[in-house]
Amino acid sequence: MKLTDYIISFDEKTIDAIEKMQIFRTRDLLVQKNNKIIGTISEGDILRSLLKNKDLRNKIEDYANLNFKFIKIGDEKKASEIFIKERIFIVPVFDKKFNLVNIITLKNFLDGFKK
Repeated sequence: MKLTDYIISFDEKTIDAIEKMQIFRTRDLLVQKNNKIIGTISEGDILRSLLKNKDLRNKIEDYANLNFKFIKIGDEKKASEIFIKERIFIVPVFDKKFNLVNIITLKNFLDGFKK
């Protein structure tokens, strides 16, 4: 998959995030604003919003997790700690200027143990 498959704009609707998660078979997406990653949205975030009777046509920015986990380039070994501790499915990798350079998925991480 491409990096852009994991990215959704903060002003898109939550229903769009659900559709993108289904198409690309992921449980988490990165939320982008002005070409910068500002947060994540997960299936859990969406389920919690439904429990609060929120409308799925609302913008993603209403549900985005702005306090998200990430690593910096060169610290990729820390991804294992994040997967285990946080129980998330993607970990974005940023350069020093906070530009997205890679995404480590739980699937990629687990596939590394199979080899």
